[in-house]
Order: sequence, then C-alpha cells, then structure tokens
Amino acid sequence: MPLTDESALAIPEGAALEAVFWKGRTDFWPVVRKMVRETWRVADPMPAIRILQGVTRPLWTMAHRVEAPEYRQLRDGVLPVLAEANAPLLLHSPHEPLPGGDAERPPVRLTWHSNGKATGRWHYKAGALPHMLSFDRLGYSGWSELAGLERRDVLAVDAAIADAFHETRTRPWLAEGRSKYRQDASVPVEGEGFIFLPLQLPNDSVIALKLFEAPYLDGVRRMVAALAGAGVPVVIKRHPHCKDPAVGRFLEALPEGPVSVSRASVHALISRARAVLTVNSGVGFEALLHGKPVVAAGKAEYRVAATELADPDAAPAALATAVAGHDPGFIRRYLFLALNQYGIDTRDPVSFQRAVLRVLCQDYMERVPR
Repeated sequence: MPLTDESALAIPEGAALEAVFWKGRTDFWPVVRKMVRETWRVADPMPAIRILQGVTRPLWTMAHRVEAPEYRQLRDGVLPVLAEANAPLLLHSPHEPLPGGDAERPPVRLTWHSNGKATGRWHYKAGALPHMLSFDRLGYSGWSELAGLERRDVLAVDAAIADAFHETRTRPWLAEGRSKYRQDASVPVEGEGFIFLPLQLPNDSVIALKLFEAPYLDGVRRMVAALAGAGVPVVIKRHPHCKDPAVGRFLEALPEGPVSVSRASVHALISRARAVLTVNSGVGFEALLHGKPVVAAGKAEYRVAATELADPDAAPAALATAVAGHDPGFIRRYLFLALNQYGIDTRDPVSFQRAVLRVLCQDYMERVPR
C-alpha cells in the first residue's frame, strides 16, 4: 500500500465516503485508520457505521451486569445505533462462556471493568466524571490506550477547538460542582495555596500501578512528610467510600507540620489548591479540568498531562517541576481527546455513535488485509 500523509488526509463523509469505499482497499484503508485515531472529527458517524458493519458483520455481545449502572447506560446508548446499522447485539449472562461467533460473524465483546488486548474486545466502566463512560480497547486507568498518549498525539489537536470545548462544555460542568461521588458543598475550605492529596481506596486495583515500591499508605506518608518538612501545606481528603481501619490509623498519625484533613467538596478543595498530588485517582483528572498542576505517583490515564513521581521522598521536587512546567493549553488539548476520543458522553447520542464507529474501524483494520 502506498504511503499516505495522514495529517493531510480529510475524512470524507456520507456519499463521498461511499465513493472512497467502492474505489477499493488501497483508498479506503487509510481513511479507516484516520477515523479510528480521530473519531472525534466525524460529524455524522452513521454512514461509516453502516459501511463497516456490512463489511466485517460482527456479532456484538455484552455480558448482562445487574450490579453496574454503566452497563445499562452503554446498552441503552448503543442499541439504537446498532439497530440503525442492522447489527445484532447479544446480551448474555456473565456466568456463561463468551459466545465465540464464527468466520461469518466474528464477535465484538463489550466487557465491564476489565483490561487486556484481544481482537474484538473493548472495555467500559464508569468514567472520571458522572456523565462519562470510559471506553477503551485496552482497559482503564494506566492500562488504557489513553495512558499511552504521547505529546505529539495531544499537540495534533487544534488549540482553538480544545479551548472552545473547554468554554462551552467544561466550564458549565465545573459550575455545577458535581463529582463522581457525592460531595458536601456545605463544608468550608480554610486557606489556599496548599497541596491537595485525595486518598484512594487501598484495595483499589489501580493502586497496583503505583510507581514506588513501598505499600500505598507508607508511600503516601512519606510524600506528606517530605512536603510538610519543606514547609508546604497539605490538605488530605479520605475517599468517600473508605472504611479501612488502616486508613483511620494513618490519618490519626499524620506527620507534624502544616497538614490537615478535610471533608469539603473536591471541587472546592481543588479550586483553592496550588496543585494536586495523587497516585492515580480520578480526582487528578478533575484537577486537570480545573486547570491545576497534577503530580501522579502512579501510572494514570492522564500521565501525559501530569508530572510523574517515583520516589515519595522527592515530592517537593516533583511539585516544583509540575508548577514550573504547567501548560493550561496543553492540558485542555489532552482533556479534549480524553473526553471526545476515549470516553462516551452519555448525554450525547452522537458520542455513542462515535464509540461504535471506533470499534468498527478497529475491527476492519484487524480483520481486513490492506
């Protein structure tokens, strides 16, 4: 196949896309590759969905998960899209073996809160924001495709597009003061310019992606001690669902210095903070929405927009690096990609269409030779 300058390639839509398809794979394959990488650019995904569903004819499957509200969100969002493309969706028990499909109808498998690369398999779970779903070919958090973004991927997004999205979509959401978990907006925040450190559940699977060898609470304790020793004020908030006695003991034995614990809303804490320090909590993503520097001591989906910290004792130095290198414009470009390419906005039917299109583009590339 001849080399194509993908950056100069426009994504045809509607009848123009059909014309490219009928010219043959040499012309159509680069367009599909462009669409899978920049699905957010496709204004009307349905014509492409119909073409690609007709080519590989996958059987779509989802395990029925009564414990997962996001299962219902994804199911109800993709059903009308698949119906319009005449694509079958098989709902099955999670206790049954996954349907294998056949050569005529290879399966697409939508699996909940999972990780791992396999042909036809896509992973979904609750996103960092209450109206978002994470939708990724590799998984979530530091295991995701999103975590593999490089600076050049982010810089490929036009700054004006990202800035406009921030003004029209992000700012109104921030004004609502909502978060993934319920927040108490009545609790005041004292002071400002502190480092906000949101604790995670110690048994959360993503803790395995921490960049330091010490146990989670030991590493956090060292970070807090290093910052307090450098005279940097730290405000800690316990995870809303945490009842672990070890965390209670940790909070009772905090290092001496300018360290405090708060129950205030994460939005209020972030807005008054100088920066946010976390392992890989979703609060780090919310901090980026607020335009704050983030230090991540674990592999996170937002790693390209954060400063990573592998040595808990070096927290003050990492903080200085994060603040000095803070680039709000770059962060807005990253957030645009994260929310429009690697997530589903459950309020927007077109967002579900783009997710389906992304799956079908990838399916085409894996099953149809160039």
